[in-house]
Amino acid sequence: MREIIEEFLNDRLEEKLEPVKKKLAKEGLSESERNDLSAEADTLRQKFSPAAWLNDAAKRAAHIKRVTHVLKMSHPDAKGSS
Repeated sequence: MREIIEEFLNDRLEEKLEPVKKKLAKEGLSESERNDLSAEADTLRQKFSPAAWLNDAAKRAAHIKRVTHVLKMSHPDAKGSS
């Protein structure tokens, strides 16, 4: 299970780091721009570490709602919410 989570997080991290890496590869960046991009990359790496990501995901899970009888699935024109 740990390997699956780490693989998922690495994939997501690479997606987020790709634009930063492209910007860093550009020539003509000032030292402060390079430092800012490096700091952004470090922040993303910290955010997608397993402990930090799972803690944040647990907080987001509180927003998930479950229903037993979904009104709109049984009657698309029904007025109301689940």
